[in-house]
Amino acid sequence: MFTLKAIQHQVLDRPDNLAVVTSSGCLTYAEIWARAESASRSLSGAQGMGVALQLPNSEEFLIWLLGTWMAGGVAIPVDVEAPSGVVAGILRKTKPRYWITESVVSLE
Repeated sequence: MFTLKAIQHQVLDRPDNLAVVTSSGCLTYAEIWARAESASRSLSGAQGMGVALQLPNSEEFLIWLLGTWMAGGVAIPVDVEAPSGVVAGILRKTKPRYWITESVVSLE
């Protein structure tokens, strides 16, 4: 988890530095970390399990990716523009514990 540790290092050393800048605003390392921790708490039982992330390329994707790693889960990125049949096939083959879209869906 090199990436997670690198971000945690930034949180500890430079919590108020900008981490993400998007058209909707800016987030610091501390804000990203806090939101990722909140996301990870929503993923109880994800340790070693797949978490399908079907979100646009945004700060929300980053937050849920970090949250998945914090929870010990395995991220499965799913294209937001994929046809429903393709998405169903991905979910069937990978058998994720959670499917994150605009809401959290437990698949167990």
